[in-house]
Amino acid sequence: MKVSVKAFTLACASVGSLAMLVTGILAMLIPTWGEPFMRLLGVIAPGVTGATVGSVFLATFYAAVDGVMFGSLFAWLYNTYSEL
Repeated sequence: MKVSVKAFTLACASVGSLAMLVTGILAMLIPTWGEPFMRLLGVIAPGVTGATVGSVFLATFYAAVDGVMFGSLFAWLYNTYSEL
């Protein structure tokens, strides 16, 4: 059974970006938890500096891009190995 690469990629990008958006909004609402989390995220996501609106949207964009890259890679690998 094969997986639709396009559908799986879209699902991973949607779930990843939605999770990051919700986490970023929570980071802005709870500063004692949010600032350290966003600074930690800034280590792997250039431009994310703190719990600000701009940083949250940038982190959400990075999460969508990661979802596209890793979702498509995973679906492609699954389809390739399922033929073995």
